[in-house]
Formats: sequence, C-alpha cells, structure tokens
Amino acid sequence: MVRRHRCGFTLVETVVVLVLVGVLVLLGMFGYRSIRKATDAAAASALSDRVAAVQDSIARDWGRYSPYAGDITAVGSDIRFAENGTPATSAEPVSMVVGVAGTLGLAVLDGSGMCHWYRFESLTRHATKHEIGDKPASAPCTGTEALGPSEQRVPYTPGGTIKTVT
Repeated sequence: MVRRHRCGFTLVETVVVLVLVGVLVLLGMFGYRSIRKATDAAAASALSDRVAAVQDSIARDWGRYSPYAGDITAVGSDIRFAENGTPATSAEPVSMVVGVAGTLGLAVLDGSGMCHWYRFESLTRHATKHEIGDKPASAPCTGTEALGPSEQRVPYTPGGTIKTVT
C-alpha cells in the first residue's frame, strides 16, 4: 500500500473556515452600521444645537427667531440652509422653519440619508429642545414636519433679514 503525504486542508476544513469568516464579516457589518447610525444622529443633534444657539442670540436681540438663513451666516456660522422650509439636501443639510408662536422647526439631513426633526420652544434664556423623530429621507426632509401642519409660519421674503452683524 502506498502511503500518501497529506498536503493542505480537506474540503470540510476549508468550508468550516469560510463559514466562520463569513459570520465574522456579517457581525462586523452590523456593528459598523449601528455605530455609523449613532454617530450620524449625534452629529445631526449637535448641528441643531448650533443653529438653536445662534437663533437664541438673534431672539435675545430682536425678540423672535429669524426665518432667514442669511442671519445665521451673518453671525459667523458655516451651516448651509435650505431656505423657507424647502427640503434639505446634501449641499444644504438644514431646513429651517420659524413659527409665529416663537418656535423653531429644524430638519437635519445626516450623512446616512436619515432626516432628523427638532422643535425648539421658548425664547427666554435657553430654548427647550424636543427631538421629534427621524426617518429615511425618501420623502422631502423639511422643518415644517417639526412644527406641525397647523402651526403658522413666519412670513418669508427671499433675501430678507432682521439683523445685520458686522
């Protein structure tokens, strides 16, 4: 009888290793997605806080939030806005709507394509923040959803401003 030297792995050993590698890759993908989603949601929340801080500054001086993106950029913010509640895009990730009752509705589009809504109320000292929710941005991502359909919005004039900062 001729004795064979065993070189390499058997088919069963190879299949077992490939299955284990596949399971590890699958677990890694789910972990990455959940971490990315949490990071994007935190970034959207931080961006809404930055907008609210600038709007608080405007409200302390003028008694109301400004519906104009130009006022936000005038006080030194680098945030790009979709004007007058038009849908947020990757180029303009924030859609801002101001309600007549002294409320601010923001929709923030994050890097994963999720739309996060925030509503800020009360102009005294610090605004109260309400996280309304989030959803995939397949539908338009606008600040109107944060205010609600029945709340009146501050009239908007393109290019208008209530505050000039030098």
